[in-house]
Amino acid sequence: MHCADELPLAAMIPEKKRSGNFIPVLILLAVAAIANWPLWVYSMKFDILDQYLPWRILAGDCLRNGMLPLWNPFTHLGYPLHADPQSGAWYPVVWLIGGTTGYNLYWIHAEYLFHVWLAGTGMFLLIYNITANRNIALLAGMSYMLSGFFTGNAQHLTWIISGAWLPFILFSFLMMMRTGKRIYIRYTALAFYMMLTGGYPAFSIITVYLLLIVSIIFIIRNKLKSKPVALYIKNILLLAVTSAFVCAVMLVSSYDSFQLAGRAEGLSKDLAMANPFSPQCMISFLFPFSSLQNRVFFDTDISMSNGYFGIVMFAGVLLSLFRKKTFTEKLLLYGSLFCLLAAMGSYTPLRGWLYDFIPLMKLFRMPSLFRLFAISGFIMLASLTLNNLYVNHKEDQLKKVLLFFAVIVISVPAILFLVTGTSISFPSDFNSLEQCNFINSFSIQSVAMLISIVILILFIQRKISFSFYFIDLILTAWICAPVTVVNSIRVSTGNEYIKNLNHNFPVPANEAMQNFKDRTNIFGPYWCNLGILRKQPVYDGYNNFQTHQYIAFESSPLFNYVLKNPIAYLTSTSNIKTTSLPVDTSFIYNDSTVLYIDNVPSATNSNIAFKGDVKISAFKPTSIRLKTSISTAGYVTLQQQYLKGWKVYVDDEKKELLLSNGFTMSVAIPEGNHTVLFKFTDRIIQVALCIS
Repeated sequence: MHCADELPLAAMIPEKKRSGNFIPVLILLAVAAIANWPLWVYSMKFDILDQYLPWRILAGDCLRNGMLPLWNPFTHLGYPLHADPQSGAWYPVVWLIGGTTGYNLYWIHAEYLFHVWLAGTGMFLLIYNITANRNIALLAGMSYMLSGFFTGNAQHLTWIISGAWLPFILFSFLMMMRTGKRIYIRYTALAFYMMLTGGYPAFSIITVYLLLIVSIIFIIRNKLKSKPVALYIKNILLLAVTSAFVCAVMLVSSYDSFQLAGRAEGLSKDLAMANPFSPQCMISFLFPFSSLQNRVFFDTDISMSNGYFGIVMFAGVLLSLFRKKTFTEKLLLYGSLFCLLAAMGSYTPLRGWLYDFIPLMKLFRMPSLFRLFAISGFIMLASLTLNNLYVNHKEDQLKKVLLFFAVIVISVPAILFLVTGTSISFPSDFNSLEQCNFINSFSIQSVAMLISIVILILFIQRKISFSFYFIDLILTAWICAPVTVVNSIRVSTGNEYIKNLNHNFPVPANEAMQNFKDRTNIFGPYWCNLGILRKQPVYDGYNNFQTHQYIAFESSPLFNYVLKNPIAYLTSTSNIKTTSLPVDTSFIYNDSTVLYIDNVPSATNSNIAFKGDVKISAFKPTSIRLKTSISTAGYVTLQQQYLKGWKVYVDDEKKELLLSNGFTMSVAIPEGNHTVLFKFTDRIIQVALCIS
């Protein structure tokens, strides 16, 4: 039997009760679909369309054309797609959808909805194995998947994926520690792989620290009780090794990312503190819609200000403060408060301390992401408290807290309207909710809250199951959707643009690169990364992942002159200049085909009249074929980023690949007609992928 202050084992739940979890999972799916009904009508918006959809379309097109998603030639003059930790290049869901049907707007909606449901299912399993109460576990799952993290950060698909897999990691890890069964080592490693490959890296980093802290506490407590700990330590080490093997391909890509983008050096402290969950954002615990309406007041982005996790769970947290707590409950309370304070960024010293003293905490920005761990901890704590009320038939305590909430949701809007003199107005339709002002947002949220509280109190009086206490979650999800989830464009209309795209790899226009800028000829709900969608290389893009080499090239005096050339162009030997510091740019001012190359072979210098032509015969992300015809020896340049992994062949014979202009790729070719093949491969990635 388990001690009073310990989490119960799933194995202690009768088999009959454990086998009945299929119905709650279906209920969670139905609730997720109902709460997210706008997804069936309107297109999602912001980053999920501007970044994640184009990246997934490219990855899927690569897979269906027989290539690994290694290189993106359409953005920032080319970069390694696999090294971008948010690209989803190694995420199994991306491979499943992209490699079969390919992505469209409906599929990106489905992926978001799938992970929302998955998050609820994971939290249900976690809480059920803590409380052995299916009703409370079901409410916990709903509260988690419809929390302000998921509705607020709907545009950030990698955040949603991280939130979806977190409960599964915690569940399988706790089961590993409790039972010692090695099957849970595999489950934990697999769930962590899913988070690492599909999610935002910061969540994986914080999760590792969380598991490490839980392991230390668990070992110390068992050691104090004179219990053997060797098996626990062995399993933890085995988990670390298993995870390293399972995640091998992503670890290699992450190493490349650090080397290319310089993230290992860390962000500046000011950037790391940007977009916190400010103290003002705690208004969202009762007024989540209001937290989306005034960016200046909340001092953060609208996607970062919503911390709502349901009034019943919030009531459970408040009730836990006034009862004697077990060690586990104290741990959950203090841990959640720590994460909440860390989420506040520069408003508290915690995030700064983590930045200064804890490894890897300099690598990411947006402190508000810590609120996911705070919300998770609060839901776990509230579930234990509500379970205690349920067991001891003290549901009336919950009723008192809800009545207190009712007073607040009536008083706050009333005071605001009296003080500001603002007239009460309600939106005329669903989409106009986005234009609601800050003051009126309180009245709209208050109506939803009052409806919910009345229904909840009636449920309590009639002793109706806790699992039905979710009305406020659905109403709040509907109200917030127009601001952070969907726009006013019909999903069918938005999908028409995707349906008409070319999902193979046509030969792009070989014109001056300066003519191809990313945000031109915007169509439908799509604003950024249009080069990917159109399969036309551009010299810029919408992506935080930019290599040191590109940043240096973009700021160099050569940049604008090199862009006067097409994707592939020829240069005579007389126009080759040796790179020196500082670079003498006077040559390229008069002739944009001038190349600056290190260690130019002396034999290539020539003043013979030069004529030639180059055409692109095939253009795929990892294989670009050119046809050249020149009157005398010269160079052909491809305006793609020079990086390890690229090789060049002239008439099927491997040649030396040269770094030109500090960024592009060039190769010397003799006179006559030739076929030049630029090919990108990465043997280490291929080996790591086989290991994973």
